[in-house]
Amino acid sequence: MKKSFVFGGTVVFLASILLGSAFTYLSKPSEATVPSVTATASTPLPIVDETPLNRLQKEEIKRYQQQLRESYRTVQATVIGSYTTDLGNHNEPNRVHNIRLSLATIHKTVLLPGETFSFNGAVGDSTNGKLGYKPATVIIGKEFATDYGGGICQVSSTLYNAVAKAKLRVTERYSHSLAVDYVPKGQDATVSYPDLDFKFVNNSEYPIRIESTLQGSKVICTILQVKIGEH
Repeated sequence: MKKSFVFGGTVVFLASILLGSAFTYLSKPSEATVPSVTATASTPLPIVDETPLNRLQKEEIKRYQQQLRESYRTVQATVIGSYTTDLGNHNEPNRVHNIRLSLATIHKTVLLPGETFSFNGAVGDSTNGKLGYKPATVIIGKEFATDYGGGICQVSSTLYNAVAKAKLRVTERYSHSLAVDYVPKGQDATVSYPDLDFKFVNNSEYPIRIESTLQGSKVICTILQVKIGEH
């Protein structure tokens, strides 16, 4: 039986404040913040600085959006795309460690409609040991080498294929310079902080959630969609 999706009283109250104040502010701008100026060829238009009200509204909206993200991390959702790859023989301890760490970092990430996901932005700088990534096999140019973060490209490639199945819009993706065997040719998404990134947009009308895990030798990435009002 379908039940209405109800937010907490705080969220509803905050949303009403935001909508009300935004409507009032947009429909009736203050003369103090928007001066009347007659522009001529020699008179440049004034630059109106951001007002305290604008800054306050932006901060309130950010807090409201964060509350939404937190609520969508656990709410029931529908799978719209999922993909699995296998470690195969690439199961050296450091590589598996890096895969587990990057999977844990992106797990439960929520994107509201219109928001962009950046793999590098979520995972951070994996090219040194500061975030816990270890040296493992990587591809540099046309050769295999050992460097920090080796293995995370299997995670980004698995996520890319889940995103493709979910029919979300990919805005940045690169392929390895050598073929990899955990996805079909041309279906990989290599990353190298900060230059090569994998990005996509939630171009759907509902919030989405990423779930990612390592089960045995299986790297699994799933995209779920939260349809408000159906839970």
